[in-house]
Amino acid sequence: MLAGVVFTASLVAAPATVRVQLHGKKVNMPLEQYVAATVAGESRSFQSDEALKAMAVAARTYAVHFLGRHRGQGFDMCEGTHCQRVDVQHVTPRIAEMVRQTAGELLWYRGQPAMTYYTQDCGGQSEDANNIWPASDVPYLKTHTDPYCKRKSDLHWHWEASAEDLSSVMQGAGLHAPRNTEKFFIAQRAPSGRALWLSMFGDGKTMRIKGASLRLAVISNLGRAGLPSDRYNVGIEGDRLIFEGSGFGHGVGMCQKGAEEMGLEDHTYREILAFYYPGTTLGKIPQTAVWSELSGEYITLSTTQPWVDGALLASAERQLQIAAARVGLNRPPHISLRIYPTVEAFREATGEVASTPARTSGQQIHMQPVSILRSQGLLEATLQRELLLAAVEQRAVPMLPVWFRDGLVSYLAGPFAHRQIEAAFDFETTLLQRTTVERIRFEQKDALQQVTDLMRNYGQQTVIGWLKKGMPRDVDATKSPQLALNR
Repeated sequence: MLAGVVFTASLVAAPATVRVQLHGKKVNMPLEQYVAATVAGESRSFQSDEALKAMAVAARTYAVHFLGRHRGQGFDMCEGTHCQRVDVQHVTPRIAEMVRQTAGELLWYRGQPAMTYYTQDCGGQSEDANNIWPASDVPYLKTHTDPYCKRKSDLHWHWEASAEDLSSVMQGAGLHAPRNTEKFFIAQRAPSGRALWLSMFGDGKTMRIKGASLRLAVISNLGRAGLPSDRYNVGIEGDRLIFEGSGFGHGVGMCQKGAEEMGLEDHTYREILAFYYPGTTLGKIPQTAVWSELSGEYITLSTTQPWVDGALLASAERQLQIAAARVGLNRPPHISLRIYPTVEAFREATGEVASTPARTSGQQIHMQPVSILRSQGLLEATLQRELLLAAVEQRAVPMLPVWFRDGLVSYLAGPFAHRQIEAAFDFETTLLQRTTVERIRFEQKDALQQVTDLMRNYGQQTVIGWLKKGMPRDVDATKSPQLALNR
């Protein structure tokens, strides 16, 4: 074991069956059959095939992540909305086909199936999962504006209840509530606009309650006819509490209204999932792969062959520190480096062609097998380039052009590393992929040339400084390519 390295191992395997409580009976269902029944229960009204595929992946990932949440009761998942709504009777041939086309695909984050929460209607602004479930503080479930839901959603609702009835509901759910409510108002809103904390005054006392707790208490007592979401305004008229709001559900993760609209606007299911779960990776891994984690100071290396790939960690740590210094970072970013056991596993997980040695998305690096890259003389160059790209992405302002970031990485990597990476494009043989590879090769050369020209005209320190400040308007970028690389 390397000095200073923390080693952990976990078995990552999709279950063959899911034990579901169905109509009061415990039933073992094949995973893909369960996914189809869930898609039927949660989204059978979807018109878009791509939205159905996105739902299939989200439902499958959710099941694998939360498998066994009812283990103490003798089954894995319930058939209701506490887990996922299951409807075996309404699985159509179309739904079955969309599930088949995504069979085995999951969303992954740091080597584990992601928490793919989804909601019926976010009202145009998703919620931060941490505000609903404090243990769910993950970067891919943060609040963000959803323009697709805004175009699709028209759900504005009105709900009211007497103060006495609402207090009774709360007390029945084990929540503290005054018998006679004199004041009721939203004490704190989440950045998404939802009611985060509520204040109730009555019987000479002021009580605070989480907005989500109130909604769940109402739903458990009155069903969905109660508070549809936490996105509302509230007032008191006489002895009645009046709620006016929008949206439906907790608002976390994929918005089904927005996903449907994205599909109708010709977005693929991959694009839908990338929008709603940013930073996750779509793909499959070998069903029996045992993934191990080796943790250095800045890099967590995930591999199925730690005895082979573990030696790379020390070198990667050094390269990352060099990369961070070259782009002006005070300290290296924390990187997740995932090395796949086969080229096929890499392709399934990333969607890349076999000629691509690695893929970097934010601070996550996915690499082909070390043995393959080493045999082609690409290992060191690939590692250097991808770590540089991760460092650049860490410092780059959001609107900085992709061509500039990619060209800067090629420039900083140096001509030798650039030639080695370029040689990787010679692996592919099929005509379709060859065309794609040649286009990417041309765009990367063009980007490198333009960044080289910028370095000559403005100086390296100035150009690197644009990562943080953005490119000045007077810089002529009219010839800059719009790279097709989806970094």
